[in-house]
Amino acid sequence: MKRHRIAIVEDLPQMRLHLRNVIGRAEDFELVAEYRSAEEAFPAITELGLDAVISDIGLPGTNGIDLLKKLRPFMPRTQFMVFTVHDDDLRVFEALKAGANGYMLKNSTPIALLEGLGELMNGGAPMSA
Repeated sequence: MKRHRIAIVEDLPQMRLHLRNVIGRAEDFELVAEYRSAEEAFPAITELGLDAVISDIGLPGTNGIDLLKKLRPFMPRTQFMVFTVHDDDLRVFEALKAGANGYMLKNSTPIALLEGLGELMNGGAPMSA
C-alpha cells in the first residue's frame, strides 16, 4: 500500500505537533517535512515529491495563500489543503483561486482531518462546513 507523502507549513508549534500526531497515526500518510513559514518552505518543499501540502493561511511573512500561488506552478500534481482558523468566504475564495484543493478549519476533529486528507487524495475537495 502506497503511503501518501505530506508536508505541513504551520507556524504554531502546538499545531505542528497536533498535525504530526494525527498524520503519524494514519497508515495511509507519511509526514516527510514540516516548515514554520513560507520562506522556510520555498523552494525546499518543491523537491520532495509530495502528494499533499497542508498549509496555514496566517503565516509570518508571506501568507499561506501567497505561498500557494508560488508553489502551484512547481507542484502541479500536488494536492493543497488549507488548514486555518479563518472561516470567512473571502479567504475561502482566495485560497481556492490560488490553487487550494481543500479548506479545513483547525477546530476539525482528527477523524475529520484524516477523512479530509483521504478525500483529497481521491480527487475530492474537502471543506469544513
